[in-house]
Amino acid sequence: MAERKTSMMLFGHEIPATDVSVTKATEPDHEYVLEDGSVIRVKVPVSQVLRVDDQHDAEGKPIYLVKTGVVVTVLSAGPTTIKKQH
Repeated sequence: MAERKTSMMLFGHEIPATDVSVTKATEPDHEYVLEDGSVIRVKVPVSQVLRVDDQHDAEGKPIYLVKTGVVVTVLSAGPTTIKKQH
């Protein structure tokens, strides 16, 4: 998909931006063992990437805004956290 000009509200101002498609993604799983014995997996998938038009950091690199979500999967529950089914 080609880049598409758009705009977004940021700090109460309309900011011109370019919607940039992701062509390849590597989203590693992050697994956490919790104090209660549970194990969860967390992913942060990207839903949209916007490059702010005509804005650059101190090194001249473009500024990107990234919209994400969070996906949490319970891989195993600690023994004291499981609710018994009737």
